[in-house]
Amino acid sequence: GRTIFNALLENNPKRMDLLFVNIDKEVKNGDIDKARALFDSVVNPVSNDRKQKFKFKDKQMKSLFKKWYRMEEEHGDETTRERVREEARNFVAKSKSGQHQS
Repeated sequence: GRTIFNALLENNPKRMDLLFVNIDKEVKNGDIDKARALFDSVVNPVSNDRKQKFKFKDKQMKSLFKKWYRMEEEHGDETTRERVREEARNFVAKSKSGQHQS
């Protein structure tokens, strides 16, 4: 299943719904670390082995951060929740400075 979803995401970098289905699948299967890695691959594409570049608008990224934070509320701890908050703050700062396209 992962291979199929990864191929779909690579071929459809603007389809956040596919990303969310993939993340939900990982969470449902109890693989929270894989779900975190998927979130991280969007937020920090250089840390991703495939160097995949997603093309999400700022509004979509807000949804992504909310979903990530909700997952951490249920499956994480204060450290993981703080990481999501920090990543969101960094994204907003980059977005405001024009380093990230919306």
